[in-house]
Amino acid sequence: PAVAPVSEARKLAQQALQLLEDPNFTRESSWLADELCQRALALDAGDAEIWATAALVSVNLYWNTYDTSAARREKISSQAARASQLNPASVRAALAVARSLDNDYDQPETLEMLRELHRRAPEDQHVIFHLIRAEGRRQNEAAVQTLLLKLRALPRTGMLPLTLWCLELRLRNEGRFAEATAI
Repeated sequence: PAVAPVSEARKLAQQALQLLEDPNFTRESSWLADELCQRALALDAGDAEIWATAALVSVNLYWNTYDTSAARREKISSQAARASQLNPASVRAALAVARSLDNDYDQPETLEMLRELHRRAPEDQHVIFHLIRAEGRRQNEAAVQTLLLKLRALPRTGMLPLTLWCLELRLRNEGRFAEATAI
């Protein structure tokens, strides 16, 4: 069967997500990602994936202190909720909801949501990345190592820059400099 073309709105949201996936994101690229999401939502306000991306962009803006206003915090929650309402089965929407709860992964609920998402989507790099951060925050080193092994087993082609950065950083921290350099 033929693959349906990606809508212009979805393309804009994908561009926004790519900006967030760059480990060298800046204030300017974060604001550009927000602008791209707003344009995407103007084109298609019924797409859960666009709302989820907008929520993740808002999380980035808020937690990186680019916009710590109460309005932005509310926007995170409402965008994530909208994504989840539009498509309760969406992994990206569920990730947005988990990320809307807290950025420090301190809430037990956040960790459980990420673990459940990982069971649903075991090869989703975004989920693995955030689960590594959540498990690491709780010093669950065995879980972190298991997740890192899963990441290392994924094909390098198509791997997100942020995921590669996560792997490279972890290897450097473990003193495995040759492997880190290879990444």
